[in-house]
Amino acid sequence: MQRGFPGHMTPHEAPIGADLTPRERQVLVMVAAGLTNREIGEALLITESTAGVHVSNIMAKLGVGSRTEAVAAAHRSGLVESANDMSRSGEPAPWAERAFTEQAPMGSGSRLRKWWNDELQSHPRRVAAVGIGAIAVLFFITVGLAAAVLNQDAPAAGIEVGPSDSAQPEPNASPAAIVRPSPTPTATAAPSPTPTPTPTPTPPTPTPPLGIPQDATLDAALARCPTSDEIALVDSALTMTFEEDLTAPALVCTAAEGSADLTYFQERAYQAVLSMRRIPFDAPLPWTDLPLFNWFAEEVNGIVFRGTSAYCCEDQGVLVIPSQGILAEHWAQLWVGRDPNAAIGLVHVVQLFLHEARHVDGYFHTCPDGNDASSEEGGAWAVVYWYYTWLAEHANDPYMTPFDAEGDLYTRVAASDAAATLATHIGTCDP
Repeated sequence: MQRGFPGHMTPHEAPIGADLTPRERQVLVMVAAGLTNREIGEALLITESTAGVHVSNIMAKLGVGSRTEAVAAAHRSGLVESANDMSRSGEPAPWAERAFTEQAPMGSGSRLRKWWNDELQSHPRRVAAVGIGAIAVLFFITVGLAAAVLNQDAPAAGIEVGPSDSAQPEPNASPAAIVRPSPTPTATAAPSPTPTPTPTPTPPTPTPPLGIPQDATLDAALARCPTSDEIALVDSALTMTFEEDLTAPALVCTAAEGSADLTYFQERAYQAVLSMRRIPFDAPLPWTDLPLFNWFAEEVNGIVFRGTSAYCCEDQGVLVIPSQGILAEHWAQLWVGRDPNAAIGLVHVVQLFLHEARHVDGYFHTCPDGNDASSEEGGAWAVVYWYYTWLAEHANDPYMTPFDAEGDLYTRVAASDAAATLATHIGTCDP
């Protein structure tokens, strides 16, 4: 069976450069500043090849054939200004400040020094004030650290420091049980009782945050309504807007029962996002150092549900996810459906979310057919491939055990989806 989702919607035509993503605008500013792909990669913490992909996407969107033409087109359209342009107040142009402060690459110290020298000559008072402030901060930090070290080395108040031959306390003895020798010898001395060793307490079992249940399995979590705290967690990370809902107005969850007033479609949407937080991966993800839910929340500002096509982005960081077409198949009650001919479920809704979220960061398809030339690019289909691979190889936890099927069902389906993604969507054109 062929799995997949409807094609991406082509954005409406707009003035030149209007379809550039925020990351592509950053790259364009750095290209205008004369940085190479390697220097751009160092500044943005991406590979040189990924920086080259961004530059290629910029030239394609601007309709030019070289970096020089891209810079010229950017100047004509007002996307960037000349490096020598100054505002009326004599300050450096805003784009120049961004290029040489926020985006200054680690390997381009000569450009940073040139900018600093220019700033020193143009605004000596401001540079002096910054320098004096920095020195003052360092002074107080040094004094504070020195005081902390001295306090740590000094004996605690009320504790007697005896001579070198002072009796040493017994292990686990309380302060009251410590007996120091008297300077006046006595005929007999009663032996000090040996304190009973105190057993090491067993650390408590970690518990989830208040209002976040600790379900035995993922299926158990999907079978109940999300709690009000879980819904608040999702709402604090992004905004979900349900412009179309074929399951309205009937409610499957209610606020009176400790959840929220949710239709079936809304409940499934919240469960899909929460599943990113629940999956127990035992290894870091290949494309980010963050946990899956944290990465998604950092990239995506919101999700709008409508229509039959998925695309990124309507607004900055806002995904459009279809509410029709895949509703009956993919918004299933289970993580993976039990139909042997169509093992699809909420796992594939999460895949769609992750695919579109990768576009937010400026990773667009590098093949004309909407696929990616290689997984090394780290594009949207690479993220899908890694997601399924990690489900198959790094989520072998009892939590991922189906409640009514073979124990390795979810692992087998994930491995099959990873192989299908690699064969169908990656490497369909030359890099």
